[in-house]
Amino acid sequence: MTPRWAERIKLRQLRVVLAVDEHGSITRAAEHLFITQAAVSKVIAEVETLVGTELFERKGRSITPTDAGHHVIRTARRIANELKLLGEEVVLISEGCAGLLIIGLQAISILQLVARVVATMKARHPRVTIRLVEDTLPNLLRELRAGRVNLVFGRLIRGLLTPDLDGAQILSEPYVVIASCGHPLLQQPTPDWEEACGHVWCLPLPGTPIREHFADSMSALHIPMPVRAIETTSAATIATLLQTMPLLALAPANLAEEWVRGGVCMITSLQLPARPEPIGLIWSATASLSSSARIFRSETMAILHAPPVDG
Repeated sequence: MTPRWAERIKLRQLRVVLAVDEHGSITRAAEHLFITQAAVSKVIAEVETLVGTELFERKGRSITPTDAGHHVIRTARRIANELKLLGEEVVLISEGCAGLLIIGLQAISILQLVARVVATMKARHPRVTIRLVEDTLPNLLRELRAGRVNLVFGRLIRGLLTPDLDGAQILSEPYVVIASCGHPLLQQPTPDWEEACGHVWCLPLPGTPIREHFADSMSALHIPMPVRAIETTSAATIATLLQTMPLLALAPANLAEEWVRGGVCMITSLQLPARPEPIGLIWSATASLSSSARIFRSETMAILHAPPVDG
């Protein structure tokens, strides 16, 4: 059971106890704390009354801790160190150099950019923990509004950015159709969409902008959507499936080219119309960004050779 005095002792009293122990003298402790000797003696007496025993004993011209005093001093020093660390952490967090930063990802086409920004951020601010969360754009924007996500990379869809959200265009990467190495479609000199849609596809999740764009494109061509499909937004899952089974999929051109170099897939000659909505970085226009989020946003703009966004 915790003694009642443990809840009543004050940090100011513990600082005086530590000063007396450090300097071994009431006089020198008073000089260090810029208070009178009488004030130091009074505080020591108050603490001894609280704990119910003496903390110091006189030995000649100096005073030394008693056994109980050693225990109090050890705990007081630990508390002082914890408070010092807390102060340092608060400063680091306020300067964006520590803490948790949550980034939402809606489009896999920005993975390479995000990786570069994260690498730069971690090199300059290693104590910032960066959490990357993949989800649909509506879900991520809901989390952004609730303050559970700091920044979101996603499509700047018309009408989606309401007055409480702000954003900046960062890139517009076209999507291409990719196929597993050795896929039968690659043997066709001029494959068409109708033939392609008869194969097994790995498609983005329903409701995602690229899935809707693909569906709109097929509808404009009067071609039914693939009925043999696997649905995922995970780039890692798509890459693994491509190496496991004959498969067609959609991927941003930069990622597809990287996969081609790694022997994961091949790019087909099928042309998917470009999307009108670019990818952007989105943040709250009504809530203040944390320091780490502002730094991350600035690093993103710097990598893109664009001026930092005000606000």
